[in-house]
Amino acid sequence: MSNWIKLLASFIFLTLVFSSHKPLEVAAEEPNMTSNVLHLTKNEVKYNLDELYAGEEILQDKDIETVVTWNTLKNVRYEERPDPIYRLVHKPIYGKTVRELEDKTIQIKGFIIPITSNTYALSKNPFAACFFCGQAGPETVMGIQFRKLKEKLKTDMFVTLKGKFILNYDNPDDWMYHIIDAEIIEIK
Repeated sequence: MSNWIKLLASFIFLTLVFSSHKPLEVAAEEPNMTSNVLHLTKNEVKYNLDELYAGEEILQDKDIETVVTWNTLKNVRYEERPDPIYRLVHKPIYGKTVRELEDKTIQIKGFIIPITSNTYALSKNPFAACFFCGQAGPETVMGIQFRKLKEKLKTDMFVTLKGKFILNYDNPDDWMYHIIDAEIIEIK
């Protein structure tokens, strides 16, 4: 009889577990939504990337040579090349518009992604849709070296940075782009 009680208890447990879960709901299409709106789960924030990246030029000051958009940084292709450690790597071949930015002071907007307790990356997309999660390419993220960081930054803070733009031609273990001597101009 104890097997019968165990079977009944298992059945009741499984019934309770599966009946407490609601089926996944497909969200109805919201009016006026563009393809640049990132929808996360029901309780998470919706990011309207067009709205966040609007007005790229308004913060420009005399120390900034160029306001850069992530669209500009897409001007890159990859070429397979032999590598002594990894055998074969995809090295970036930067387009002319990206090469012209090298060593210039730029301004760029993006989402902060903490890498370690004191190193950060800047991403075109929030963490849930960034390069690491397969929603974009390596050209949508860059390493940041801050000149002086006064506060700890949190994941997905939307910031405008100013700093010197550096390209990575050869190191497959590093970011394709860097912004060094970076300063935060604005946090949204």
